[in-house]
Amino acid sequence: MEQKRPWLSLVVLIIILVLVFILDIYVPFDLPFLLLYLLPLFIASWKTGGRYLTVISVLTSLFLIAGSSFHYGEFQILMTLPHRLIEIGIVWFFYIILRQRIEAEDKLLKTNRLVETIIDSTNLCLAYMDKNFNFLRVNRAYAEADGKDQSYFTGKNHFDLYQDKENEEIFRRVVSTGKPFFASSKPFVYAQNPERGVTYWDWSLIPIKNQKGETEGLLLSLSNVTEQERAKLKADHFHKLLEALYSSLNEAVFFLDPVKMTIENCNQAAEKMFGYSKEEMIGQNAAIRHIDEDSYLQFHSSVLESYSKDGHFEAEYQMRRKDGTIFPCENYVTPIYNDNGELIISVSIVRDITERKLSEERLKAQNAEIMEEIEERKKIEENLKNTLENLERTNKELGQFAYVASHDLQEPLRMVSTFTTLLERRYGNILDENAKEYMNFVVEGAKRMQMLIRELLFYSKISNKEKVVEEVDCSSVLNTAINNLNAQISESSAKILYNDLPTIKADPLLITQLFQNLISNAIKFRRNGVTPEVNICCKEEENHFLFSVKDNGIGIEPEYFGKIFVIFQRLHLRDEYPGTGIGLAICKKIVEQHGGEIWVESFIGQGSIFYFTISK
Repeated sequence: MEQKRPWLSLVVLIIILVLVFILDIYVPFDLPFLLLYLLPLFIASWKTGGRYLTVISVLTSLFLIAGSSFHYGEFQILMTLPHRLIEIGIVWFFYIILRQRIEAEDKLLKTNRLVETIIDSTNLCLAYMDKNFNFLRVNRAYAEADGKDQSYFTGKNHFDLYQDKENEEIFRRVVSTGKPFFASSKPFVYAQNPERGVTYWDWSLIPIKNQKGETEGLLLSLSNVTEQERAKLKADHFHKLLEALYSSLNEAVFFLDPVKMTIENCNQAAEKMFGYSKEEMIGQNAAIRHIDEDSYLQFHSSVLESYSKDGHFEAEYQMRRKDGTIFPCENYVTPIYNDNGELIISVSIVRDITERKLSEERLKAQNAEIMEEIEERKKIEENLKNTLENLERTNKELGQFAYVASHDLQEPLRMVSTFTTLLERRYGNILDENAKEYMNFVVEGAKRMQMLIRELLFYSKISNKEKVVEEVDCSSVLNTAINNLNAQISESSAKILYNDLPTIKADPLLITQLFQNLISNAIKFRRNGVTPEVNICCKEEENHFLFSVKDNGIGIEPEYFGKIFVIFQRLHLRDEYPGTGIGLAICKKIVEQHGGEIWVESFIGQGSIFYFTISK
């Protein structure tokens, strides 16, 4: 009401004062009415906070003077004026007392408001409680720390909200002894909110005492240092980790003063590498590691120069141990700056590279030996190349010789065979049985010789023949080979089986001869009483075609698997199995001409499988 209509209080006070004045006119009792005149002053100081105290005091003084004129004559007024002045003095005396009280209360109120503002604006958590630990007042920071409103705490007991036996014992001790308690980074877990985890607080508990020195309340001050403590724990953990790390390194680590270049700290590897104890090195100039003063000065200037250019220093040096021995090392120095960009420490990491240097020397020696071997091999390869060229030329000449010799030998053999046959026809009736037998030997020998020469001539043609590569239908050339062997197949009732064979890039005549020789061998070396059966298959692989020619013949002993592909090699007598011993050698030559291989798998009495590959 006072703030909305401040004039109303003044009107009420004036009305009261007028009523007192009217009573003063009709009832002339001075002392009681003086007390009534003082009543508006007390009301003005109590209800209006002294706002109208001066106005009421002036009006009261005027009403006191005016009241005298109604009770006394003009002469009597002059006689009673001192008495009224005393009453007016009493009014203003009370005015001064009330004004001083109002000003004191106003000053106290302003002070209290200032204190309240300071308390609520600080980030420090403050709580005021009685000696039984009931909250009387908490500030904004305290309430926000617990996520509550300030009014929530009033009247509640501290240990009903925060149950902690240790803290309760501390509170009771402060109340009983009257001595404050201080703690730093004290851990605390919210029992009602455990997901917040462990929090850390700096706190003080101050006893509030009355005039008798008795504790009547407590002021609790809390500062949340959880983040600082966690950062400190993290820094301590990192420091321990870093210390463990550099202590476990095989490299020597030195912490150097960047200005004086004195050794501030070092690890165990530094003690082991240089032969000094840590106590001997700390405080010493880094020069104790160098072979002489010049080496150290060069190192120092190079470090400072490298800091400004590259931000670090790295170089190979000769360093000295305590016993005077010199060893090669690699020194890496890096600067450490604080948040203000000031250089606070230099870290020097020294690696002993003695073994590396020895390895480099050994490697140089090995490289020299290898170069000598390479040169020697080049000479050998050159000689081998010349030898191969000579061998190739010789083989070519031998092939030509074999071809010429075979070709030229056929004519005399035909003459021997022809004339021997004519002798038998013309003079057969006068020759005895022995002579006829001898002549038969001559004819058969000439025929075998002709067959051998023909196959030898074909063998030599393979080596000298210009390579022909074209699309070859393997099924087609296989049928040609089968037709060429028609008489042998019919005589033995042999079965030739094959699946769909691929088209390859090869010489068709040579592939025909390859199939023909393998099938002919399969029929020739058959078992008695068993019908020959030959199965030809092919499988395509990544880089070649794999062919197989399987028979059910007599088989081959494993020790002869390689021997059968050598020219003129025979495993059986001519009377048992006729032939020249060149057929499989021709097969091997044909396969090699096509970039492939040929081999055999066989079991005695079960048959053989000849495998060969033809490159794609």
